[in-house]
Amino acid sequence: MRIPAGLLGISPGLARDKRGARKLLGQVEAAFKAGLPGVSIREPGLSDADLFELTGTCLELAAANGGAWVGVHDSLHVALAAGAHGVHLGWRSLSLEAARQAAGEGLALGYSAHVCDGADPAALDLADYLCFGPVLDTPSKAGLLEPTGWQVLREFCASSPRPVWALGGLGPAEVRAALDAGAQGVAAIGGLFGAEDIASATAAYLAAWDSSGAGT
Repeated sequence: MRIPAGLLGISPGLARDKRGARKLLGQVEAAFKAGLPGVSIREPGLSDADLFELTGTCLELAAANGGAWVGVHDSLHVALAAGAHGVHLGWRSLSLEAARQAAGEGLALGYSAHVCDGADPAALDLADYLCFGPVLDTPSKAGLLEPTGWQVLREFCASSPRPVWALGGLGPAEVRAALDAGAQGVAAIGGLFGAEDIASATAAYLAAWDSSGAGT
């Protein structure tokens, strides 16, 4: 069982068909070639069949570019069928208990925890890693979730039984602050997939990671 390492890209959820999936694959390939260590595929608009195909191709690209980590958001059955490294769950997903029973120990279970969920970090020990945010303002959560700020992230990381990936409005300039707050990694959606050049964006995040002294 593998969990993500360091920088985790999360796809933006804009693919609606095979054409959209192909565009996303181009971004994923460019990011992997630039050194992105992991991606979680979050594309609720795709059918199971298209998501399965997309995941399989991402795994092939990962294998060809250093063995990057590939996870799937929410769809446990697709993650298992495709041979993904992990599945990422949330409060509307299958419970962690049910997912662990179905997946066994070979599949990494991620979970998105938010302050508004009332999630006690100590109760999330069935997950293998946690994402927490939004730490700062981010378009993907505008009007839905208020940013937590650094102190709440610090408190969550300190009480979490599992490694935490910080997300929400975090660009390369915020990588060091996230790690200083106790996060093991940083997850990015718009900072990567919304960039004009995802390879350059990936390189900028990784440079910030290296300069923090954390390594990859």
